[in-house]
Amino acid sequence: MITPSPRAAFTMVQVSTVRSCLEGWREPVIHLDALLGWEKDFYPAITAGVLTLKFIFYWYWDPTLITFFAFLGLCLTLCDFIGPKILGQIFKPDSWTGEKEKKFDVACSEIVSLFSAMEQGWTVCREAREKKPVVHFAGTVTALVSMAWIGNRINSFFLLYLLTLIAVMLPGLHRRGLLKKYFSMITLKVSEAMGKGGDGHKKAE
Repeated sequence: MITPSPRAAFTMVQVSTVRSCLEGWREPVIHLDALLGWEKDFYPAITAGVLTLKFIFYWYWDPTLITFFAFLGLCLTLCDFIGPKILGQIFKPDSWTGEKEKKFDVACSEIVSLFSAMEQGWTVCREAREKKPVVHFAGTVTALVSMAWIGNRINSFFLLYLLTLIAVMLPGLHRRGLLKKYFSMITLKVSEAMGKGGDGHKKAE
């Protein structure tokens, strides 16, 4: 019998925790996972359309920040209280199949992977701050100044829309392999440019 590593065992516990938290929402979770993962070719258009309509509604409504958070909290509270009861009437327990169970497991595993990636990113930043404080300081200042410049040039609401649209498209791009493909192409182009620059410098010497 193969004993799982401590890391794998911890991940299994996290997946089990996420499963228990989302048990009452398992049907919407697998449908949302299919939508964001572009299970069908027209799903990106639906995602972009729904998100655009929501932002148009908020733009037309133009609520204050406190009103917006109050309305968002109200919606979440109603969904948390009424949602499972309504879903229990729409989706009968006998309609749950083994295939849906596998999709639910995959969705929970991807949620855990997302939080693990965020945790690793924070760990990398913290280690960079300790080992290379000057580089970390320069990179942080550059990123913040760039953000301030972009925020000053582009409307904040439109910028939030673009960032949200990119965020909801990332799972589909990743699952279709497009994110890895274009990232590899960009990395290759940068490497070639740096290589040509280095060759030119060597020739000049």
